[in-house]
Amino acid sequence: MEHRIDHLLNKLSENSATEADWNELLDAIRNDHSGEVIAGIEQFKNRKADVKGFDPETPEWDDVFKRAVAADKPEQSATGKLRRIHIMRWTAAAAVVLLSLVSVLYFLLPENKQVAPTNKQITIINPGSEGAVLTLADGVQMVIDTTLNGVVAAQNGSEVVVADGAMRYRPQEGKQGLVEYNTMTTPTGKQFQFTLPDGTKVWLNAASSIKYPTSFKGNTREVEVSGEAYFDVTHNAKQPFIVQAGKDARIEVLGTSFNVNAYPDEQDIRTTLESGLVMIRATGHNRSANTIKETLLKPGQQAVVAVLSNGSKEKGITINTEVKIEKVTAWKKGLFNFEGSSLVEVMKELERWYNIEVVYEGAPPTMKFYGKIGKQLPLNDLLEVLDKSKVKFMIEGRKLIVKP
Repeated sequence: MEHRIDHLLNKLSENSATEADWNELLDAIRNDHSGEVIAGIEQFKNRKADVKGFDPETPEWDDVFKRAVAADKPEQSATGKLRRIHIMRWTAAAAVVLLSLVSVLYFLLPENKQVAPTNKQITIINPGSEGAVLTLADGVQMVIDTTLNGVVAAQNGSEVVVADGAMRYRPQEGKQGLVEYNTMTTPTGKQFQFTLPDGTKVWLNAASSIKYPTSFKGNTREVEVSGEAYFDVTHNAKQPFIVQAGKDARIEVLGTSFNVNAYPDEQDIRTTLESGLVMIRATGHNRSANTIKETLLKPGQQAVVAVLSNGSKEKGITINTEVKIEKVTAWKKGLFNFEGSSLVEVMKELERWYNIEVVYEGAPPTMKFYGKIGKQLPLNDLLEVLDKSKVKFMIEGRKLIVKP
């Protein structure tokens, strides 16, 4: 079996895999109850890693994968679906080493190829997409997506312009009105990137919102965030950029790139700095006197502010110096990064992206997951990968039931 798997994988990398080869490899993976095939895949990858010039993350290997598709289906577009998953290590708690190559093989199949049907009847839940709802100062709401183009609104001295799915604000010459506030909201199953009136770029994750003025006047540029957002702030030393994250954290910057996670259902507000400097303040009047309430964050660090709840005195700010920026910002690049994530953390991400409700039968199992996977996968395909762990899943409508 080991030699046969090597043979099939070599044909993949040499641009000579046939449809029969694909089906044989996929069948071997599906029927791998002993872990022999997965172990063979890992060994193949490790051996290839020692070969000079081999790097599965490089564009060159993307080209190899794309050529494999083209060799089997010449009319397949070079921009056809292609997703790769890389796994870091096998763990007894969650055997998701399958992520390493299974999804590579799946997405290399041309879209019209048929895989042998299984007995499973799983509801197809498609992944989220780009889009948001813009609420204007007068309460009018507009759906912003890739179908819009041109000027979609005008408000007291500024125009809202959408082109190719990207939104920005454009000042109207000779018009100076009162400052008005807009709110950009992403429902569950949506994320969106747009530009604020000062040129700052914002990425909103699913189930998030940001409130901001249509023009920044005065000594500061202030916005309010709920959920998760990534900022690439336009530098202006005379007008600091300030983010109020929920009711418990205030972030002040001059020009920098950082991620804020402030979902209402989380116990902490997390600010992760990629570049520049930011000042973090733990707001609220009911914090213990001996806690840190203000600190300067450096690149590669994450500030964790405990959310005040039920009138209790909570700790102030703690600093995580071992944060992985790649994991924190994976969402804005179209990836799930489950490196070291618990089952509950994984399920929260799936809830927000697939617009589903997760229900546990009994206490959630204690386990860790390791790996990356593209967010473009339908939910049922992603669950087939996760199903290699000891957890079982069942879909009823838009409800995902987690079984021990």
